[in-house]
Amino acid sequence: MAESLVYCYAVTDAAHDLGDLRGLDDAPVLVRFLGGVHAALSRHRDLVLGASTDQLLRCAAVTDSAMEHGSAVPLRFGTLMEEDQLAALLAQRAEELRADLHFVRGRVEVGLRVTSASTEDPATVGSPGRMPRGDPAPQPGDGREHMRRLQRRERESTSASELAADRCHERLAQHAPTHRLWRRPREGVLLTAAYLVERAQVDELAAVVDELERHETTVRLALTGPWAPYSFVGGIDR
Repeated sequence: MAESLVYCYAVTDAAHDLGDLRGLDDAPVLVRFLGGVHAALSRHRDLVLGASTDQLLRCAAVTDSAMEHGSAVPLRFGTLMEEDQLAALLAQRAEELRADLHFVRGRVEVGLRVTSASTEDPATVGSPGRMPRGDPAPQPGDGREHMRRLQRRERESTSASELAADRCHERLAQHAPTHRLWRRPREGVLLTAAYLVERAQVDELAAVVDELERHETTVRLALTGPWAPYSFVGGIDR
């Protein structure tokens, strides 16, 4: 049976194959000119996609390899179809994809996650099992007042953490004018952000985060990456 399906990992400006790289199901990764752009892809008779850790890592490895050979625009996980269908989709977006390749050339994405330090140390905001530092022990009969005091301290702590998170983002944004910001993306996270920077700037941002961690004691910072610029290009899904 012919390998009628292709899985497309990324669009790239590399006009040659990416060495002996293997993609999903250990299939060889090829670079083919389709729809006016070069696509990093692999051929399959059938392919079961489950977004497993192994599949996600293999897709990321292909995109990273393409970036080492030039510029790359990663495509959404699950871009599996007939080759003619892929060529038609790429042709529809060819001009935008080439503009994206130019936009991200030489750049990578670095991520920031900011959480409240109080979520790691309940004593900073109070909890049923521990008294907040500095508060007097509650007296019999004043339980509701004690709970109000705890809630007030928690609100104040949250407000301070949110302001600190904003300061951290603003500081990093000075080094990366092109960025994306998500506030409260999920429970326990104050904000996440993505920054598009030159490869040479990655260590610079890491140094800024190290400095911020020494001064912003109400939050915890986690810098991730560098990654392919997933947050700054739309692939063929726009």
